[in-house]
Order: sequence, then C-alpha cells, then structure tokens
Amino acid sequence: MPEPLVSRCVAEFVGTFFLVLAAHFGTGLAAPVVLITQIFAFGHVSGAHFNPAVTVAMAVFEGRRMKASVVVSYIVSQIVAALFAVIIGIVLVGHVPPAAVAPMDAQFARSFLTEFLGTFALVTTIIHVAVLQPDNSFFGLAIGLAVLGGGLLLGQYGTTTFNPAVLLAGVVIRQLPIKFLATYATQLLAAALAAVMAKLVGLNTRRKLMAVDTGCCSRIEEPLVDASDNAAINSNERFTTF
Repeated sequence: MPEPLVSRCVAEFVGTFFLVLAAHFGTGLAAPVVLITQIFAFGHVSGAHFNPAVTVAMAVFEGRRMKASVVVSYIVSQIVAALFAVIIGIVLVGHVPPAAVAPMDAQFARSFLTEFLGTFALVTTIIHVAVLQPDNSFFGLAIGLAVLGGGLLLGQYGTTTFNPAVLLAGVVIRQLPIKFLATYATQLLAAALAAVMAKLVGLNTRRKLMAVDTGCCSRIEEPLVDASDNAAINSNERFTTF
C-alpha cells in the first residue's frame, strides 16, 4: 500500500531540498551523488521524483491512475523545498552568492535545446530503469549518472538543470537571469514527450509485468486502484508510488 499523501510530500520536500542545495551550493559531483542517495532513501515512500518535470512525466505515463491532487501536491512540495534550500544555502555561505555573469544570447537560445535533450534523456532513463524494470536494483545509480552524463555532455553549450525546481533556485539566487525561466516549458515538454515515447516503447513490457500465469496461458490483469487519494499503485511502487 502507498504511504499517506502527507508522508509522500514530506519525502519529496526533503529529497528536493538536498538536491537543490547540492546543485547550487555544493561542489564537484555533489548534485548527482546526493540525487542517488535520496532516490534510494525515498523511492519506496514517494517515488523520489524531486523534480516537477518528472512528476508531470509520470502523470502523463500513468494517466488517470495518478490523481491531479497528487501531482499538484508533489510539485508544490518540490518548489517550496527549492526555495527553502536557497535560504539555508545563503545561511551556510553567509551571504547571497554574487550574481553570475549574464550568459550570452546565444547560450540562452541553446539552453532551450540543452534543457530539452537533458530532460528527455533523464525522464527516459527514469521510466525505463525504475518503472519498466521492477527487478532492477541499481535504478538510483542509473538516474544519478543520467544527470551527470547530461551535464558533462551539454554543459558547455547551455544550462543543464533538467529540473524546474533547480532552475527556479538558480534564478532566485541570481545565478541565472530571470528570462531563463522560459526554459521551464522546454523541460516540461521534454518530460511529457519522453513519457509518451515510454508508453509506446514499453507497452509490451508493462503487459508482461501485469501478466498472470495461469498454467496454460497468460492473462492481463489490471492493477487494482483504490478510490482514495492513497491509491493508484502501478507495477513498481518504489519509484511511482502515488
């Protein structure tokens, strides 16, 4: 059974808080390493989205099985956590970080593409390693490496947050001009398209996961869905617990 919605929102808040703190106030590989640990810590509680784009992707992927109230609650928890991480980060360093040099217009334009590609790759990895492979014990590592690999590949060309919450925090602490909030749309679009592709590519896989062996043949059995807000469980509770 899924955890109560309040517990899931707390898990989303804590995981997103540490991810944003690591992304903007950590050094080196802090962000992907923290992401990996938080996924393993809270995957069984909330699904460990820690990213509004991932929540949107899972809503598209699961359809009516993920209620709108859960989607909104997750995203609000993530955004509030990002803003709280900014406050704590400023307390840690003792001052507001100096504003970054404004990126060139060319970099701003390329950021739409880098955020699209990176978010698409990240969400694709998440769904295929954590949802469609329920026996994969290394899903957290794969997801963290997807973030790291995307940053290494695309970071020289534009922004590589792949996460609207991380992006918002960057704008709040003036590491990015406010116009970069426009790439929110790119991230959400990439996440939705990745979910649609996963539904098409992974259709047979999901059917196999839901198949019940009867001895002479197999039948597809839809998962039971409770009518309460604590319902909507899919084949892999550890990452998409609703």
